[in-house]
Amino acid sequence: MYSLVFITSIWSAAPFDCWPLIRSAVPTQGPRGRRAILKRNEGKRQRGFVRNVAQKLESKVGDADKLSSSVTRARAELVPNASAVKLTIPVSGATTKAAFKASAKELAKTHVIPGWRKKDFAKIPAGVVARTVGPEVVKAKAIETLSEVETRAAITALGVKAVGQARLLSTPTELSGKFDPGKDWELQVQIDIWPEEPKWSVPYFEPFAIQIERSESEHRLRQDAMTALRERYARIEGVDRVAALGDSCLVDVAAFERRETNEKGNPLEVSVGGESLEIILEDGKFLPGVVEALVGQKAGTVVDIPVDMPTQLRRQPLLAGKQLMLEVKLKSVRRRAVPSPEELANDMNATLDAIERKIDDTLFTAQQQQQQQQQKNDLNVSDRVSAVSINDEIEKVLADRVAETPLPPDMVVEVAKQKFAVMLADMRSRGTPDTELKEMISPGGFDKYRTVIQPSVERELRAKLAVQHIAKDQNIQVSQEEIDEQLKVVKVQYKASKIDEEKAIERIINELTRLKVCDYLLNNVAAIAFETASD
Repeated sequence: MYSLVFITSIWSAAPFDCWPLIRSAVPTQGPRGRRAILKRNEGKRQRGFVRNVAQKLESKVGDADKLSSSVTRARAELVPNASAVKLTIPVSGATTKAAFKASAKELAKTHVIPGWRKKDFAKIPAGVVARTVGPEVVKAKAIETLSEVETRAAITALGVKAVGQARLLSTPTELSGKFDPGKDWELQVQIDIWPEEPKWSVPYFEPFAIQIERSESEHRLRQDAMTALRERYARIEGVDRVAALGDSCLVDVAAFERRETNEKGNPLEVSVGGESLEIILEDGKFLPGVVEALVGQKAGTVVDIPVDMPTQLRRQPLLAGKQLMLEVKLKSVRRRAVPSPEELANDMNATLDAIERKIDDTLFTAQQQQQQQQQKNDLNVSDRVSAVSINDEIEKVLADRVAETPLPPDMVVEVAKQKFAVMLADMRSRGTPDTELKEMISPGGFDKYRTVIQPSVERELRAKLAVQHIAKDQNIQVSQEEIDEQLKVVKVQYKASKIDEEKAIERIINELTRLKVCDYLLNNVAAIAFETASD
């Protein structure tokens, strides 16, 4: 089965080549280097020949639309249980004859034709060349050229969104046996396509839950939020007793300089303290030494408290490191009764689960806003990360729900190769010797890598397909303003090198669409259950 090369990528070099990304590792001197250069030059020459043949066919048969019968008569049909189409392309006799002559002329350049000088290759009849090199050789070259030209024309005319390389559905012997220059000929190829619609085992709008592991730091943050909420609903009542830890005290505070004799000096010109201030008698709630001095005092007592101010103060930098004397008048002592979580739920007329979910939502929203701000300041769109891995978990669910959708095999291999190349480039940037990289860059080395990475590649592609479907179904779009904003960031990051703006915009649109779809599902479909990470 032939493999056409008219649809190529950075991986078009056979059998496998990722040197474009780490080109400096390629030998350019010595026999190996010369062979590599000759191989590249041969590829360029072959592609040039195909272009020339196409131009000659156009001039002999007519304009571009008449060049290929595929424009008007080619047929496409979906291949059952595969993400592919089969193209049946009728080729006119005039086209087969022109291709045979052009191929014979090309072969005459590199072969010695008895009775003809090398420089007169263009004048040699096609029949003479065929008798010298063999008619099957000329036919094979004509078939190769026609396959590429005709298939490309058919794909364009039919609007097929091809993925990867086209494959001929007949053997070389079968094709050659049916090919007769000057007579009509039929070509059949199969080519992978990106699925138009995913096959949903469960509709995307069916509710689902995702489990997110909460880190220890997040767990502590949640506990602190619950404590702060309980304290806000603390019940306060005046008591006739000495102040104790946990009480709330109303005080008047005046600040003075402190003399070496530990007595009050002049009043401070800088405002410190005030009237009817509430002090919670807990460690760390006020200046050092104040809480300790008030514990055991009754309402109406005036206490002078020596205080050494911290060396760093943002709000009152003039007081940093000063030695003060605070005159504190205790006006009232009040007992604070902090409700238990259950009592809090009763006070708020809600369930404890609802309160905890509200705390989780508030913390999650705060994390998202913080990350979004960081992303605006420093964002590589392809590496953008969602808060607390929520988006990754959502995409796993989507991929599972469209797991029955067939994927283009060439696309899976292509993505795996790109990831392989990125890994190698990263290894080289971290100092991996070129000798080790060369050992890895082989069909065998890549096959081992692909075996490991293929499940995640397929999950990634299926998630992408699901996201595209949801975005279309819910009319989720990315505004031009959003694209421009992210494009500016990308240009700033890559200011030292040129970027392909068209590809950058495509990546931006894909990534922002992904994030918007995940946000839509998070707000309308998905439920989050948090779990605390175990030690």
